[in-house]
Amino acid sequence: MDLATLSACITANPSLQAISFDRLLQFLALVTAIRSDIALVQPSDHSPAATPEVLPHSAQVFLSHACGFSIDTVIQCWSAFKHLAWHSDETCALLRASPSTFHVYGIPHGFTARTLYPPTQHCPVPSCSRTLKGMRCKRMMRAQQRQCVLYTVSDGPLPIYTVHLSCEACEINYHYNFKVFKGERTYYGGIPDIIQVSEHQFLERQVIEMWMSLMDHWTSATSCADFYNVSMAKGNEPPPDWSFGFMLSSEHVWSGFYLHCLLEDAVERHECLIMNHTGDQKDRFNELVQARNQRMRIEGQPEITHFCDKCTRWFRGPNGHVNSKCSVVVTDGVCIGHPCCGSHNCKTPLKNNRDRFCPIHANLEHLCSIVGCDLPVVSGRLTCADPLHQALSQLATIDNDDDEFEIDPTGRVADAALHTSAQPATTHKKLRTKFTRSRTHNEQLAVAPCGMILGRDTMFGAEGVASVAEFLKRTFRMEAIKPDHIFFDNNCSLAQHVKLDPYFNNIGLSVDVFHFKCKHKETHTFCQENCNPAAFPELISDDGQGWYFNSSIAEQTNVWIGGYHAVGARRSLRLEMLVDKYDFFLDQMILRRNRMTRAKLDAQGARPSNWPV
Repeated sequence: MDLATLSACITANPSLQAISFDRLLQFLALVTAIRSDIALVQPSDHSPAATPEVLPHSAQVFLSHACGFSIDTVIQCWSAFKHLAWHSDETCALLRASPSTFHVYGIPHGFTARTLYPPTQHCPVPSCSRTLKGMRCKRMMRAQQRQCVLYTVSDGPLPIYTVHLSCEACEINYHYNFKVFKGERTYYGGIPDIIQVSEHQFLERQVIEMWMSLMDHWTSATSCADFYNVSMAKGNEPPPDWSFGFMLSSEHVWSGFYLHCLLEDAVERHECLIMNHTGDQKDRFNELVQARNQRMRIEGQPEITHFCDKCTRWFRGPNGHVNSKCSVVVTDGVCIGHPCCGSHNCKTPLKNNRDRFCPIHANLEHLCSIVGCDLPVVSGRLTCADPLHQALSQLATIDNDDDEFEIDPTGRVADAALHTSAQPATTHKKLRTKFTRSRTHNEQLAVAPCGMILGRDTMFGAEGVASVAEFLKRTFRMEAIKPDHIFFDNNCSLAQHVKLDPYFNNIGLSVDVFHFKCKHKETHTFCQENCNPAAFPELISDDGQGWYFNSSIAEQTNVWIGGYHAVGARRSLRLEMLVDKYDFFLDQMILRRNRMTRAKLDAQGARPSNWPV
């Protein structure tokens, strides 16, 4: 819309020259905002690009009340400015049509500040019988309007209408984000600016991305929802008789999180996201999450092929050309985890997070919870009929997975307060209990010295060297990305374990500097001879006074990922998530952190790049 065109329209209609410029802009903005609503009630062969000759009565009444015009003035304004309003930029509507105007004047007549329509009003299916009959130019006329809520950044929560259009021939139902056919939901492609997260709730993409940024810093889904409800709702209240409130919950946060991540994943794979349309929203993601997790296990993080000047050192020959390199990886474990089966090292997922055992080991629920006792439990108890075992169940603290009790020679539980150094160690025997759920032992990370997280795996029973070796071989199975040196605080044990494994030939295995100086004895001959970082000249800085690589990066990264075990987000990882969504969440957080790390490395001039594979 330009001033010359607007001026020409006013000049051609002298009776409208008394209207103030502000009220005229209000009229144009409101018409622009409800164009789709006006088009919906036009005949099926009416082209959306063509300006309707007559305004629907409901639109006339709404514009009359909102602009303070008489109905006759509205009709005159439409006659004069209809082409200008119909083809003007939608930013005009956003700048002038305030939500409060619609709350007061629009909702009683079926108009809201935002009404969400499918991206097309014509059936796009080439084989549609309407198309074959030459009726493709006719719009879909079977429409359903619903009350919903849109959560925005700038205006807080807004009452909106959504409109679904159905093709009577194809029986495909077109929604704002997706189409539905025979119980299957297919998203249109890309990541839309507004995402439907439940039946009647929509979120601006910016809101979801804000929450994901908060999650990067250990904020729980409940806190994300509370942040919006308290700080961004702007005091908005639902209109009278509106069917839905404005309060967000953690379920909306998680739904937005999974949808955004899955849509992004589909875009990267040049596919459309497809899921079930029936059932609970929380269950629709399960198969997609499992498929994504499987791809991540097979393909690894996108930055698995990363290298830069901070994690790869280049050596030049006498002619000045690069003739060798040293790429380094640091691995370490961090003690966060998810509930798992109580049978040692079992990796079968729990059916429910309240279960102690997986379906395969469900029979163990009927055996005594004292480790080593295989007697059946007494009905209503977790232990057998042994009085001592039943007494232990009364003493066990509910938050501990593995309680340990000392039993004196008389068969009673020893009082720790009475223990003295004079008592021989053999006086008491120890009994371990298993009254509550088990959890995985730790998450094992493989991190480049620059901070890029290259791989992750869950250790179930312990951070054993055999498990660490398998993790490294699986993560760096391609020769092109195989590191030349690996730091690990228990490399003295790992090096002995893999000394006959050809995979580790030509890979240096040293203990990081801090652990070597503080945690490994000088009398440990194998460690001193094979795992001393000073024995590897490629690790020493050019001036010979320090170290080229940051070998403590894994522990520094563990501080970040360990934050998800802390107070605010502990519920997110330990209590609310089954293993599939736990893995999905951690992988997504790592992916986001890696993007930030790469941007930082680029800004620092570290020349981040990727090995060709």
